Formats: sequence, structure tokens, C-alpha cells
Amino acid sequence: MPGKFIFIVMLLAPGRAFPEVVLRVSETDGAVSRAFYDGDTRVALEVYDKMGVLTAKTGKIPDGPVKTYHDNGKTATESAYLNQKMNGEMLEYYKSGALRGRLNFKAGKLHGAYTLFHDSGGVFVEMSFVNGAPEGGRKVYYQSGALEVESSFRKGAPDGAWLEYFDGDAAGARGPERAEVFYKKGRLEGAGTEYYRNGLVKYEFRCRRGLVDGYAARFSEEGKKMWEYRPAGKKKLGFVRFDRSGRKAREAECVPPTHCYPIYLEVGCMYKERGYEYYESGKIKRESSGQGYDFKDYDENGRLMNDFHDFNPLFVKYATAAVYGLGASYHENGKPRLVLSYDERRKVYTRKSYSPGGVLISECNEAENDECRCLKKICREYSPSGELLRIDTYHNDEMINTGPAFLNR
Repeated sequence: MPGKFIFIVMLLAPGRAFPEVVLRVSETDGAVSRAFYDGDTRVALEVYDKMGVLTAKTGKIPDGPVKTYHDNGKTATESAYLNQKMNGEMLEYYKSGALRGRLNFKAGKLHGAYTLFHDSGGVFVEMSFVNGAPEGGRKVYYQSGALEVESSFRKGAPDGAWLEYFDGDAAGARGPERAEVFYKKGRLEGAGTEYYRNGLVKYEFRCRRGLVDGYAARFSEEGKKMWEYRPAGKKKLGFVRFDRSGRKAREAECVPPTHCYPIYLEVGCMYKERGYEYYESGKIKRESSGQGYDFKDYDENGRLMNDFHDFNPLFVKYATAAVYGLGASYHENGKPRLVLSYDERRKVYTRKSYSPGGVLISECNEAENDECRCLKKICREYSPSGELLRIDTYHNDEMINTGPAFLNR
């Protein structure tokens, strides 16, 4: 029974004038206390933890029908207690007074038919419970009355076909199929498919014991393949992305998540992939390890343009550097354009920029101050002949000194 209602009125056995038992509900740090009062006397107390588990109970809840009320005074629920546990049919209502649910309990657990209604009066959910666990068929309906989900449960877990549909164009009319999967003892098993409203496939995949079983793919609304996961051995790249023309744009390795449904695979592989990106010509554009900031970029002629590796823990922590990690990028003539390095002992991060001729044109050093836990950065700018032109000093990204070199020595 919901624990957010302010009070419950319990109608007791005949013989007492206007008998009334009030339930007062309070919540502290997620724990819920439900205290039953007969007048000014507390007759029972139940305490539940954050997970809804009963942790303490004192007194005795009298047998009989129970009512709860919304803050507008209208009935919220009608139920009954037997042997201090909810038993029999329970009716729930919206604040408007419309029926919200018709549930059945046995010894405090959901048992029997379970039906929820939309505020418009139409059926929302139809299913059954046995000793607190879903059992048998389950149907979910849209506000329009059209079927949205058709599934089945066994011993509390999904088991069998799980079908989903789009809302129909006409009131009560079932729309086109949206998804078709199969569960076995609560885990996805066998082939599964998700569709666009136009009937074309959005995802297709195979599962075994809840995990990806050798194949998964996603398609656009035009029917073009966007990515495919088809591992072929430990050393083979299994995750492939395609561009709009259908050409292979990226080939990578990734560790699939512990769930078969493609959206989890898509997110897991997109951001934890190891492999290659390609130009339209088929030549390698980027090679990455999938381990942090670790990749190499090439131009269409195969020249190395960027070579970065490893995360710098200092600058990931404070996130103040423009570029994280170590490595270098190169001019078209092959000479370094940018060089990043990190001195672990001194905790100093250095960024140097060079001209195409190899002349140093700027240098920045960032260091952590252990006493104030802050960053200090000094940047120097040089002329093409190598003369020091200016020095800029920063503290936590705020410039504290700047100007010509001769004023800052």
C-alpha cells in the first residue's frame, strides 16, 4: 500500500461508536515509518528501510477494511487487513475519483488479477501475480486503447515472446510492430528485432543467455546499415561503423556490455572501441587503442599528423589544459608542430609549439602546487630568430602577470 498518504481510516468491528484508526506516515533518510493510531493510542508501528524491507514492527494492526485519502479529501485506496497483513481486493483511485487500479493480495503479497487503468478510464495494464511474483500473460495499452506490449512471465521473470507495437492511427487500432524479442528465464535468448514505424528494421541481433551471440546491427530509417558487430575470433576486429554511402568508416574492437540489447552494445562500443577510422579512399584516418587519450591521425597520403598517448592524471583531475595527454602533432613536412610532455617527478606539464622550420615559437609549463592544491602556468613566446619576446604567468587559469620579457625577468 502506498506510503505517501497522510492518513488511513480503518473501519473496525461493529459495537464501537464511530471507530477510527489513523495511519500516520513519516520518512527520514529514505526510511518509512507507518504508525497506526486508535484515537491517541498507537496500536501498531511498521518501519521500512530505503529498499522497502520491513525492519521493525510493534503492536497489532486490527483486522478489517482500510481506507486512505488524498490531500483533497477523496478516497485514495480501499483495502482490508487480515492477521496484520493486507488481504483481498484493493482499489486505488486518482485524485479525480476515477479508478486507478484493481489489485488482489494474499497474506500481504500481490496474488491474483492485477489491473491498472488510465485516468481516462481505459485499461493500462492487465496481468496476474502469484505470491508476489508476476505470472502468466501481461498486456499494456496506450491511452487510445491500442495494444502497446504483449509479454509473459514465469516465476517472476520474463519468459517467452515479448512483442511491442506503435500506437495505432485510429482510436483502439493496433499500430505496426515495434519490437520482437524472446526471453528465457528472464534473459534475452535467440533472434531479436526492433523496427521503425515505416516497417524497416532498426536493430537486429542474436542473444544467448542474455549476452550478444555473434551478431548485432543497426540500420537507418532508409534501410542503410549504420554499424555492425560480428566478432570473428580474439584477434579479429568486430565492431564496424559505416558512413551514409554504406562505406566502412571505422573498424574497431570493443568489449560488449553485460546485456544483449543493441543500445547497450552501441554505447559501450562507441566509447570504448579500439581500431581504425577510414577515409573514403579506404586509407587509415585514425588508429586508436581505446585506452584513454591514445591515438594516431594520418592524412590521406599516409603521413603521421598526430600521435598522442596516455592521460596526464594531473590535468585530467583539474581539467584546465587545452589538450590532455602526451604526444605530438606534425606539420605537412613531417616536422613537429606541437609537442606535449609530462615530468612525473616534478609534476610539470610542458607544451611546445614549433614553426614548419623547426623553430620554437611558444612554450608553456604548468605545475601543481602541493601546498595550495592549485595550478601555476608560465608561457613564453619567441621570435622566429629565437629571441624571447614575452612571458605570461597564470594562477588557476587567471592571468596574474603579462608583458614583454624584459619586464618579467
